[in-house]
Amino acid sequence: MSGKIAMDVRTVLGGMALIKSGVLENVGLFDEKNFSPAYGEETDLCFRARHSGFRVVQADIPIIHHGSAVITPQLGLDRRIFLNEYHRMKVFLFNLSFFEFLEFAPGLSLNFLKSIKNLKTHILLRAYIKALFELNTVLFERKKRKEKAKVVYKKLWGKKVGNGDKRCLE
Repeated sequence: MSGKIAMDVRTVLGGMALIKSGVLENVGLFDEKNFSPAYGEETDLCFRARHSGFRVVQADIPIIHHGSAVITPQLGLDRRIFLNEYHRMKVFLFNLSFFEFLEFAPGLSLNFLKSIKNLKTHILLRAYIKALFELNTVLFERKKRKEKAKVVYKKLWGKKVGNGDKRCLE
């Protein structure tokens, strides 16, 4: 990372995140309603924070070693794959424009090819179909989130969303 202390990223892993209380006070906590019991909640929180004008940064040096997961081994491999893909798709639907989504298409294609190799394609398809069946609910929630992000952004930064300002709440 060429000597930087931190760099801006889209998301960070929740098990290793340090989040300022001001961020949580303004954008809310993890979305347990849409991302329970596992996968995607930290990604969703990062997108909500960024939409509200906060920065998401990654440290240049490892600070914490996260040795094991608590809930995921109990779920079984097929359930973990399903939840991971289902919640990934919901994060995309909640937070990305169509063109932003296209940036992730190559990675999703690789996941799909890997699922064919591992005989898990039916799980991915089930996850994607379930997310698409919830599209009306997701779009309604997405609209509410966008409005909240605009209000938070204006309150904190005194400007309209989209001006390129990347200040962090101090």
